[in-house]
Amino acid sequence: MDTIRSFEQEALECLTALYEPSEAREIARQLLEEVRGCTRTQLLLLSKDTLLSRAECARLERMLHDLSAGTPLQYVLGYAYFAGYRLTVAPGVLIPRPETEELIELILQHPESRASQRLLDVGTGSGCIAYALTAALPEVKQSVALEVSSEAAPIAKANFEALRKSTGREVYLWKHDLFALLEEHTPPTPPLDLIVSNPPYIHPEEAEEMTPQVLLHEPHLALFAPEAVVNTIDHFKVINKRRLTLPDEIAEVFRCPNTNCASHGEPVKSRFYVRKQSGQTKLKCHYCEK
Repeated sequence: MDTIRSFEQEALECLTALYEPSEAREIARQLLEEVRGCTRTQLLLLSKDTLLSRAECARLERMLHDLSAGTPLQYVLGYAYFAGYRLTVAPGVLIPRPETEELIELILQHPESRASQRLLDVGTGSGCIAYALTAALPEVKQSVALEVSSEAAPIAKANFEALRKSTGREVYLWKHDLFALLEEHTPPTPPLDLIVSNPPYIHPEEAEEMTPQVLLHEPHLALFAPEAVVNTIDHFKVINKRRLTLPDEIAEVFRCPNTNCASHGEPVKSRFYVRKQSGQTKLKCHYCEK
């Protein structure tokens, strides 16, 4: 492997066992862009016979080795794009999903969100939700991200520092276990305007249905719901017991009870929300409104 052409051929051979040919070709282009520090347009303008340096070849070989072992592309690159922002990711933190971008869109579309001044992101992981909302909501004065994982917290901190440097907006990282808060006796915080979370919601029994790239490489703490948790609304019940004021609408992950729903009973992020009506919490599906 010493030219762009030969690398693309080798990449296709290495990756087609895990990816469709078109996806393998796209990954090869992303690796070339990263290693050569060029844009897609610049890459496409290069001759396929362009020589790669020894250092570039060595780095590309390492990347292919990791990818062929099932390591997700985002971990290999060290970053992922989320809601238009480039965020640092690494093993130990859940890779931001496109479905979570829908969660951000849903929140930003809600008229009351624009006036939010204090927000809390529960289980921030990479910090993607808190990052995107803090960057997009100009009225936010205090942004807090809660995370229990010692592996994920430093990554979130790095992303929040990048946000501060680029925009001047700050997110406070709170390393703590949400459920452990019940055992503490600290004064309640002032009311929050917006509470957001993308908590673990997969049942452990569903692990056998997951792809090896996810199951073997992404953190189980962020994927699988604790056995004691019946469903992810329990996370918000804990917040409520802590006397933190729940907002009128919270994006949620849930299984629609309607067997005729277009979601087919699958857990769909941002398609469900929690609305407080007359002091009672009610789940409502965006697909069928049941």
